[in-house]
Amino acid sequence: NLKNVIYFPSVNAVGGIETFCYEMGLKYGKEYDITFLFREGDPAMLAKIAETCRVIRYRPGDEIECDVFIFGWGYDILDHVHAKEYIQTFHADYINRHLNPCDDKRITKRFGVAENITKGIVEHYGLDMQTMYNPYTVKKPRKVLKLVSATRLTPEKGFDRMVKLADALDAANIPFHWLVFTDKPREFPNKSVT
Repeated sequence: NLKNVIYFPSVNAVGGIETFCYEMGLKYGKEYDITFLFREGDPAMLAKIAETCRVIRYRPGDEIECDVFIFGWGYDILDHVHAKEYIQTFHADYINRHLNPCDDKRITKRFGVAENITKGIVEHYGLDMQTMYNPYTVKKPRKVLKLVSATRLTPEKGFDRMVKLADALDAANIPFHWLVFTDKPREFPNKSVT
């Protein structure tokens, strides 16, 4: 029996819902047993979420038993979920996007992640809900190494060595931004070099 399940059918490479899931695990994952359930998604983002909580792919026919089931716009599996509490979260302006909240009677709580989301749904649909902002854990920022080169990018000036250094900085997980000023633009294979 699972404890707290967060379900979103699809996971993008970036996005607010993805950040919500990651931050929920980061902030509460050590104290509470959290499982993130999905159907399909970006492998890198799923790996990131998996750093903070358990990640499981939902397959058609799976029956989910849990204490708390938290879901957003995707409630396609609701009939296959057996929970003590069902919570719907709203991460978009449902009124302006012409979306309809789930009206399933099993839902025990509803939360909007911003005041305007909550206000719009309460006024338009008359649902009882509260605002609960997305969790966020403050992270200590890493300093970014700043490099500047003003040079011709000819072989004797070390273009190949520059490529190796950029790769070595990436391999060492050192964040950097390298500005290269040159007379002839040249494609640089590293995204941190401009």
